[in-house]
Amino acid sequence: MKSTIDNIKNRFLQDPSDLTISDKYENSDSKISEISYSMISHMGKVRNNNEDSCTATKFHFFFEGKEQTLLVFGVADGMGGLESGEKASYTAINEVISYISNDLALSATTKNKEALLEFALKRANDKIMEINESLDADKIMGTTMVIAMVQDSILYFAHSGDSTIFSYMDKKLTQANHTHRLKNSNALFSCLGLGKDLKIETGRFNMSKNNAFLLCSDGLTDMVTNSQIKKIVSPNYDKPKKIVDDLLAEALKNGGIDNISIIYGYHS
Repeated sequence: MKSTIDNIKNRFLQDPSDLTISDKYENSDSKISEISYSMISHMGKVRNNNEDSCTATKFHFFFEGKEQTLLVFGVADGMGGLESGEKASYTAINEVISYISNDLALSATTKNKEALLEFALKRANDKIMEINESLDADKIMGTTMVIAMVQDSILYFAHSGDSTIFSYMDKKLTQANHTHRLKNSNALFSCLGLGKDLKIETGRFNMSKNNAFLLCSDGLTDMVTNSQIKKIVSPNYDKPKKIVDDLLAEALKNGGIDNISIIYGYHS
């Protein structure tokens, strides 16, 4: 099995001066198989660093003599003292991608994609908790995560925390998951790194031609309402870069108080 991992950047291996750069990922139109997408992660206007991480990954393999393609997109929003949030989000992305890659290499026959994503999140949670055991209290880290897998015109997803996934079908924007926040509060009751009792929501929706999806951290949804997001998406639903640019601009205009990560994909 051959796999490629695109757009995962470990800022801990970069020159320290690069940590002031607000755009961790350059926003441009890209395409993986039938999915045209655009992705950006921005520091926002208030924070001094970016604790979000994103990925767009293509897995390419052969099964029973047939060529297979599987696409994975993910957003993780880290939290913790000093650089811990950045490390948590990157670790989550890396562990999930590694778990999926290993699963495909071993079998390439996984039928229950939602279960695969759920197990991948649990593996990432275990890894972050393992790291936390060696950290001082002020450096304990955690991260939200929403991960989406596209194969054969179906999008499967799993998440824990308050990052969000939307579907866009038949001119309707629909939030597909429920955020794990306490009622009337920004406090999370579940995210990776908090404990073994991880709450994970899974689901799926159609990603056939002309349908689209949106993944984002709460840096977008706390600044831009769902109705505002729909107004931005609807006129240009087939133009990923414009949508991502416009959503980011709206979030910054409305305050940009948190890191903002956005992935928009369209089945062209």
